[in-house]
Formats: sequence, C-alpha cells, structure tokens
Amino acid sequence: MHHMEPFLNKIRDLIAKDQMPKAIAALRQLTAQTPLLNEAILQSSRYHDIERRARKGLLTSKEAAVASNQVRWGILELLKEIAADQASIVLPDLLVEIAQQGQGEAISQELEKAISVINSKNVLINAAIHAGGNVHVGDIIYHSEAAAGKATDDHPYNKQLTQHLISAIAPYVDNAKRLHDDQSWLEQAENLRKVQAFLCRNFAGEIAKQLRQLMAIGSDKNNTPDEKRDAYVHKCRDIVRRSFDLINFTLLSALWDVFQIAPRNLSREQKAVLRLRFDQPFEPSSSEQFALLQTLHGIFTEQQLTFPLPEVAQLQAELQPESSLQQCCVAIDQLDPKDPASGAAAEGLLSTFLGHVAFLVNYRMASIKRIQYHQQRLNEPQFVHRYIDLGIDNKANEDTEKINCIAVGEQTHAVLLYRGAGYQENTSLFPFVIDYNALTGEQGAKVCFYSATDLEDGSLEYRFLSDNSILRVEKTGIRKADTDLNELMMDPEKEKALHLDGVVHALQEARKCLLGDGLNFDNL
Repeated sequence: MHHMEPFLNKIRDLIAKDQMPKAIAALRQLTAQTPLLNEAILQSSRYHDIERRARKGLLTSKEAAVASNQVRWGILELLKEIAADQASIVLPDLLVEIAQQGQGEAISQELEKAISVINSKNVLINAAIHAGGNVHVGDIIYHSEAAAGKATDDHPYNKQLTQHLISAIAPYVDNAKRLHDDQSWLEQAENLRKVQAFLCRNFAGEIAKQLRQLMAIGSDKNNTPDEKRDAYVHKCRDIVRRSFDLINFTLLSALWDVFQIAPRNLSREQKAVLRLRFDQPFEPSSSEQFALLQTLHGIFTEQQLTFPLPEVAQLQAELQPESSLQQCCVAIDQLDPKDPASGAAAEGLLSTFLGHVAFLVNYRMASIKRIQYHQQRLNEPQFVHRYIDLGIDNKANEDTEKINCIAVGEQTHAVLLYRGAGYQENTSLFPFVIDYNALTGEQGAKVCFYSATDLEDGSLEYRFLSDNSILRVEKTGIRKADTDLNELMMDPEKEKALHLDGVVHALQEARKCLLGDGLNFDNL
C-alpha cells in the first residue's frame, strides 16, 4: 500500500477549485506507470479540445459547460477506481518515497512540482521526428532547421515529405523502390511533381486525395506565407486523423462481425475507450485515435482474432506508451499554425506518422452505388455492380464509376476497403464511413467519415473530406414495424430517408453489439 489517499485528495481538491489543467497534470503523474495512463491521456485530450473549441466559438457556453462536467465526472470515476485498487498501482519512485514519509504537505508540494514540470514549456521529448532542428511544438521542443531560420516562411513544402514517403512505401511498391534507389528526381521540379502524383495514386482511396490536396497547398504561390502555413498544418493534421480513422474503423467493423457471431467479454478499460469513440461529442484528437488503435490492437491480440489489416499486428512496439508514434501524435495535436516553424514541423511529423502506416498503399477503397439482378433465359444469373473506385487512378481521374458483372451480390451503399485486384474480399466500413451520394441517389461520390455525436439531440456528425465540412445524419423513424417497404421505395425522398435512417440504426447496433448496452448520452 502506498498511502495514496493524500494524492487522490489533492487531485479532488484541484477539481473542486476548478483548476482542471493542474488536476489533469497531477492525474497523469499519478498514473504514469499504470495501464490507467491511457484513460488519463484521453480525459486530458478531451478537456483541452473543449477549451480550444470554446475559444474559437465553436461551442456555446452551455455546451462547453456540459462537456467539461463530463470530463470532471470521468476523472472522479477514475479516481474511485484507483482508490479501490491501490495495491496494483505503481507510483513513480519519488512519490513512493514521499508517501512512505507520510508528509501531507510534502505530498502536496511534490504534486505541485510535478504539475509545473508537465505544464512547463521546456519539456524535451526525444522522438524520431524528421523536421530538422529546434521546433517548438506546444510543450515539446524538436531539434530542426527552424532554429537556423531554414524552416519558416520560405520552407520548401512537400519535398521532404515526398522523399520520406517514397522510402517508406518502397517495400510495398516496386516502382517506389526504383525511385528510392535513384533520387535524382528530387532536384528537378517537373520530375518531383510526377513523383508526387505517383505517390498520391498509391495510397488508399480517400488518403490519396487528401495527400493530393496537401501537395497542392504546398505548391500554391497565390496565398501568403501565413495562409499557406495555416492550411498546410491543418491538412497534415487531417491526414493523420483520417488515416487513423481508416485503420480504426476497419478494425471496429471486423470486430463487430466477430461479435455478431460470438459475443466476447471486454474489460472495463477497453469498453471505456470504445464507448468514447461512439459517444463523444467532439472529433477525437490524434492522441485519442492512438489510444483507440492501442485498445483495438489489444482486443484482437487477447481474443486471438485475425487482423483485417495484417500489418497492424506488427505495430505492437509503436503502440506502447511514450513510443515515437505516440509522441508524434501528441506533437501533431499541439502544433500552433501561427508559429513560423510549424509548417516544417507539420511536414516532418506527417512524414514520421505515414512512415508507420505506409502499409496503406496495399489497400484500395470502393463505393457500391447500386446492384441490379440480371438473368436472361438461357444464361446463369448475374449481379451488375455499379461502383466507384475511390481515389486516383493511373490517368489521374478521381472517383471513376465502373461496372462489374459477377455471380454474387454485395452490400449496397457500402464503402469497402480491400486488398488486391478486386473488392470481392473486403471489409465493409459502413456505417463508420459512408458515401452520402450513394445513399441519396446522387451522381459521383461524397465520402464521409463518422466524426462525433451531437451533444443535444444525438444526431450523428460525419466529416466530408473534400472540404472538411460536417454532415449531420438524423434518424427520422420513417420505417415502422407495419410500414410497407414497397411504398417507401416508390417515393425518392422517402427512400433517401430510409437509407439515412439505416446509417443511424447500424451505428447504434454496432455500439450495442460491441459494448453490450444501449445508447446513453448521459454517460459520454
């Protein structure tokens, strides 16, 4: 027993005094050597995201108060858990020494000292970042060329990213290996652009399009240096989050398939992380996405399940606390676009991050628009799939519509992730990723990723990647137990409402299946 009650009381006292940053910092110090650190990091990330959104006017004062109270409640519940299981908590050595002395005032002073260290602007984290020299990223200092004035407004965007990613995907793409071995293209602007286009074409679907947008931002000569830097930093952050989404949603969807056949038991901590992703009212940060991937990796490993993305099984070392990948995520979240060095830092951090998930070049995405049954009298039956090949093809066309006549059906209005030449072996990402145009009968593709759940009415928020706008999907309840489906399908507007209701219903069912409970918006 480490006589932890004084430490717990100190944190409770900080919460009571509304000193939340200090309380969160103390909580992270207390859980630094425990499995509960991830939950502390999640609460920290949620609180700071609320503060950031409130400052920008994205939340009303009422919404911010509700969300902040949810974080307070979550921390107090975590403290209860620590108090109930003190024997298994490993305290940092210095805190153990003070606790053994039983000096209440010393405990308070030591926690204050720990808090000041965590909150200081002089914390150094040695991560594998390739941004070049002393780049200040929030509380972290990365050594980069920025300190020498080489990574500010005249930073040559995209060049370092392209070089790094060509090397990262070389093990997966034959032509990338050639480009890696002979990098003479780096010094010729036209050749560099061709390599960048090649790079974009090889990443999975929506990530490819996001990369192309980033390259366009970096090459834009019309914006001011400040405008370019701001747009570049935000797009780097978007790519990290969308890449995490693609991986995490694939794992969640595959896990849902398993649980539908044979339900499994999850730990309280695992459920808490999954519940947060389903219920939270704000889009998760990169650090929260990291924690979700960490949890999903643990579930697949413990339950001895087959990873739908085999390469994720090899990420175990990088999913440990304080790994270079985790530190990279923290730094990305803390980037300040107003810092002249942030553009170079963002490019370096994105290079590092995508280096860890370069296996995404192995995968493609497709949106099934509609399927027709086709059979002539003397022929075998076939299904005519009209689908969109998401991403950028070899002719630089985006989201090309195609037809595939095969002997088997497929899920309609589903976005699929697959490996290989055809999508017949795939993971359906519905309802975590949707093609809004397919659901509403419109031409082309409008791919949206599940983002958050509305604080007030529980409607779902999806992020449309092309312009980063938010699409709200609300359940209308148009289909009742006695509803004539034929009648609904005859009316285009009612059919559209039916398909969108299916999105909400499917997400609720996935949540219920994985967590074993219903929706409860008071328990975010």
